[in-house]
Amino acid sequence: MRRSLIVLTTSVALLMMALVPAGATPPSSVEIVVPGFDGPFEATGPAVDDGVICESGDVETVFVKPAGFQSNRVLILTVGKYFVCDDQSGTFFAKLQVKIDGEGASFNWVIQEGTGDYEDLHGSGGGFVVPVDTDIYQGRVHID
Repeated sequence: MRRSLIVLTTSVALLMMALVPAGATPPSSVEIVVPGFDGPFEATGPAVDDGVICESGDVETVFVKPAGFQSNRVLILTVGKYFVCDDQSGTFFAKLQVKIDGEGASFNWVIQEGTGDYEDLHGSGGGFVVPVDTDIYQGRVHID
């Protein structure tokens, strides 16, 4: 019985190691601040310190699509944002699901693709808009 448990535990551990991509970085926290709908951005946190994501650049909105209403008081939008790093290290694209209601605006985001150093960048998180139109992204990113 004990030997079967050891074999099973070892097998599961080996299987889990095989499922983790070689060279993948562990997720690191990041906060991205965009003072305005588009324009410059600044990123801070362990992901920047570890070189997983660039420190600054410009962001451009590439699409805004209405996704519906909720209880006639909440507007849902799908938004695409393209981030270009100042240091020429690459770009990444994030898709946002934005909720606008009487309390303000909040959103969830996910990185869908990238170029250069960010070709294998993945990440997601949440965010909110503070007056006057400053977007705050908070989440975790990693390189596969």
